[in-house]
Amino acid sequence: MLNVSEIATSTEERVLTGVKAGQALVIDGMRNALSIADRVVPTQLSQRIEGQINGLPDASPVVTGAFGFAGKLLDAQREFVGEVVDMVQPAAKPAAKAPAVKTTAKKTAKKVTKTAKKVTAKKAA
Repeated sequence: MLNVSEIATSTEERVLTGVKAGQALVIDGMRNALSIADRVVPTQLSQRIEGQINGLPDASPVVTGAFGFAGKLLDAQREFVGEVVDMVQPAAKPAAKAPAVKTTAKKTAKKVTKTAKKVTAKKAA
């Protein structure tokens, strides 16, 4: 039997491994580029650039806030999808009551058939 949960988990692990490997390559590339820039860019220009960068606000709170919002949005979506899934899933059949309902349905069908025969007989007479 096809185990969707195992396939999903395995796929998630592979995707995350690939994403992390790609991120590591980008970080290494940025470190190498900065290292080369430190050797190539003249000191005067480097100091002017650093002076302009030092005047910029810290980006950490913006990044933290954006990821915090994304987490809240993801939680809201998870809750929404959970409610939708609960609404469309078939209801579980109670095991103890199933035979009783079936028996009652048969009895009702027999009563309806007998009543219909009596009505037909009276109309014919």
